[in-house]
Amino acid sequence: MSRNSLSPVGFFWSASHQQIYRELAKLEDQGLIGSESILQARRPDKRLYSVTDLGEQHLKEWIAQSCEPTPIKDDLLVKIFAGRIVSNQTILAELAHHQKAHQKKIVYV
Repeated sequence: MSRNSLSPVGFFWSASHQQIYRELAKLEDQGLIGSESILQARRPDKRLYSVTDLGEQHLKEWIAQSCEPTPIKDDLLVKIFAGRIVSNQTILAELAHHQKAHQKKIVYV
């Protein structure tokens, strides 16, 4: 599964498949999600997950809680901050590179 096929969340929160399935198991144990097994021909069975009423309530409460900002470690921000020591063309080329990279990731809904 590619990052783009998951959801736009993948652009700012990454996790391995192992982490995701481990968390899904925990959420299901807590009754926050449910799952059903979907039989597939010539492929392993698939699990379809859905949020329970309890899970939706828990999610609403979590969203309403304040959270602390996390530090951002981004090479591009450092380059822009220190960019005065290189030509404008150098910084503009780096910005154009990042713009193209992000445009490739855009998922149109």
